[in-house]
Amino acid sequence: PSPDWFVGVSGLSLRDGEGNWIEELEVVLYPYDAGTDSGPNYTSANDDTQPKEPIRNLRGESPFSDEPIGTFTFTRTDG
Repeated sequence: PSPDWFVGVSGLSLRDGEGNWIEELEVVLYPYDAGTDSGPNYTSANDDTQPKEPIRNLRGESPFSDEPIGTFTFTRTDG
């Protein structure tokens, strides 16, 4: 994998429709490309992308499939 591939969560509300905190929420994760390195894998020499490209979803692109590559679980704790 390229060193600028990543997974993440953005713009997700952790409140329900009534404004209450959600107790637990599992999010399915798909790969993204940060658009900062053009190397095709981790053993490639650094190959900075110039100009930087927009972040893009890699779902369905080789070497990935349409399957998720992980999950992230948000669990509310009292504190």
